[in-house]
Amino acid sequence: MLKNVKQDIKNITLLLFIVGILSLIIYMSVYSNKEYTKNVNLDIETYNYKKSKDINKNETIKLKSVIPVKDYILDMKFDGDNLVAISDHMSNDKRGINVYNIDISDKNITNLYTLNGNGFAMYNSGSISPSREIIVYDTVDSKKTDKLNSVIYNIEDGSRVTLDYYFNLLGWMPDSSGFYGYKKDKLFLYNIDEQKITKKFDLKNYGYIDKIAFSQDGTKLYTLSIPKDEICIYDLNSKLIKKIKSIKFIYDFEVIDDEHLIVETINSSDKSLLLYNLKDNTKKTISGIHLDEMYLSKDKRKLITVYYTGNNESTIDIYDINFYNGSIDFYKLGSIPMIRGIPYVDMNDKNKLAYFIPGTNYNESEIYIYDIVNKK
Repeated sequence: MLKNVKQDIKNITLLLFIVGILSLIIYMSVYSNKEYTKNVNLDIETYNYKKSKDINKNETIKLKSVIPVKDYILDMKFDGDNLVAISDHMSNDKRGINVYNIDISDKNITNLYTLNGNGFAMYNSGSISPSREIIVYDTVDSKKTDKLNSVIYNIEDGSRVTLDYYFNLLGWMPDSSGFYGYKKDKLFLYNIDEQKITKKFDLKNYGYIDKIAFSQDGTKLYTLSIPKDEICIYDLNSKLIKKIKSIKFIYDFEVIDDEHLIVETINSSDKSLLLYNLKDNTKKTISGIHLDEMYLSKDKRKLITVYYTGNNESTIDIYDINFYNGSIDFYKLGSIPMIRGIPYVDMNDKNKLAYFIPGTNYNESEIYIYDIVNKK
């Protein structure tokens, strides 16, 4: 019995000794880390202050403002220093379109018009002309839900033309004199002043048209058919046609000038960019650019890409397009990361970029305004 008691005392003494050693180690560790953390925090605060000053001097993409809009925006474009936006508006179980003028300097939002059609219950989509004077939108009859119409609304004089058919609006003439639409295997040109279709193109042999674009002088029309892997170029004066069939898996394209196209291709789930030379029919891979959508600035000097990174987030990258001795290079100016959803982007001639995304609540949107500054 005595032997067991002595052994227990030894065990307890050993245990207390171990606890004491551990306590000393923990105390020294906490004290040391506490002092170390304190010093690191001081260094970080000083470092961030200096870094912030440097960033402010050299920053190429600067967030200027965030503007909330209590509507779901359908389309938005710069109009000088302001924005014109059209939105899908719900009020008393009736649906319509609001036309807004947004002053980006003071965030003032002016509701210019609310478009409500007689007997029309729904507005599906909308498009603003390059002049910001014409809006085209679609309606559904409240009594005949299979009856789709398209409406052309003139913001300047308030006139409205209702077309008794529905079509896909593919693109506007650069001078806003008309637009190209697609319906029943036909591409057509609608003239705003004459209020009628003035040209038709039978596309049965060319397949579905997914996108159109124009040369800067408006004399050439470019069309893309994704199913046929084909870009066609129509000379609207001489009606000559050039086909580009040497690029596989075409997804999108943009016109830089009369000699160059940027072509987006997709292979499996990866998308990449090619620079296509129309003069000698050569193509060059543009490496290092990840994207899902792309936009060109109006002056064709900046490329904006949107890349979906997952988890309902996207990144916008902005590139400067440099021309030198007949070659074209892309210089990355910067990025806007962690954007909720996939944004729609527009950019004006004064290097201001805007994008809109859905808001946190239903039928709300948020507009973000940035200044883009070229590095010297």
